[in-house]
Formats: sequence, structure tokens, C-alpha cells
Amino acid sequence: MADSMSAGMRRGLLWSMIGLMVVAARVQAQPAPPLPWYVNRRVVLPLRIPASALNTPQFQSLIEDLEYDVATDTIKGIRADLNGDGAVDYVIQSAPSLCGNGACEYAVFDGATHKSLGSLNGFTLYVLAERARGYPIIVAMRAMGAFESQYTTYRFSGSEYVELSTRDVKNARPDSLSRALDRIAPWRPPSRRGNDG
Repeated sequence: MADSMSAGMRRGLLWSMIGLMVVAARVQAQPAPPLPWYVNRRVVLPLRIPASALNTPQFQSLIEDLEYDVATDTIKGIRADLNGDGAVDYVIQSAPSLCGNGACEYAVFDGATHKSLGSLNGFTLYVLAERARGYPIIVAMRAMGAFESQYTTYRFSGSEYVELSTRDVKNARPDSLSRALDRIAPWRPPSRRGNDG
């Protein structure tokens, strides 16, 4: 009888573990919106960051760099699986104190490793379908004045996003890059149900 109880307990434990894994997979592996898409101040939403990420020294340092007061400020950004590993990653917009007329600071945070993947500066971030080392290439557009914009391309190096090139567009004359980026749609959460932004 002890053997049958032991086997029954093992089966029950196994089914409980499978159930927890399925629930965890549903929480983490949200369908990613198809690339490309863009994010800017008009698109970001308030974020709820899981305690497993929020309480890490890396995340605390990143939030301080973005000038958020965790006790009083609402952290804004988007959640998306950027590298297809099934974990939700974060693109976090800085607190308003770091946003000017032309740009905001943004930080990319890996939801699986809980590491910062770098910061980018722009009014609008265009997250492209092209990838480097598993992560999408990102073009940040900054308004430099009424008739000038600057486009900086960032590429993932294997550990963080690094600046690849910069292009200025003057006199409000769009070039091939700015025309192509203008056709990209904004980021949208894949599902409102169960999505915290």
C-alpha cells in the first residue's frame, strides 16, 4: 500500500508541476506583435514589472538611470518578446525629466536574464524585422529642430545595443530611410486580456 501511495503521490506531483509549467508558459510567452513596429511617448503604457525582475540590482540601477522614483512614479514602456526566447522583454521609456522636445531615453531590459541590454535616445524607436544576434535592429529618430531629424541605427552586439550609424535629414525632405520608416505601424499589445502593457 505504501508503494501505491508513493506512486499516486508522484503522479499527483508530476501533474501539479506540469500544470504550473503550462500556467508559467502562458504568462511569459505572449504572442509577439509582428515586426516591424514603432514605439514613442504616445504608444507606451504603464508597466507592471514582476518582482523577479523589479527586485534585481540591474533593474534598480536601470530605473535610477531613467530617473524614476519607484515609490511614486509610474514606469512606462512596452512588453514584447524581442528575441523569441519566450520571455517578455521590456522597452522602458525614461521619466519625463529625461524627455525633451526631440527625444526621450529608452532602456531595453531582457526579461529572461534580468540584464540591461543598453539604452537608446530618440523620440520614436523603430523596431525592425532585421535582426543581429537574435535581437531586432532599432532605428531611433530624434527631432533636431523644425526642419531636421536625426536617425541613429542600433544593433545588438551580443551583450548590448550599440550605435551603428547616424543619418541627418534636413530641410524637411524625407529620404528613402525616413519614407520607409513612416510606413511602419505603432506597437500594439498582442492581447488586452492578461496583458499589463
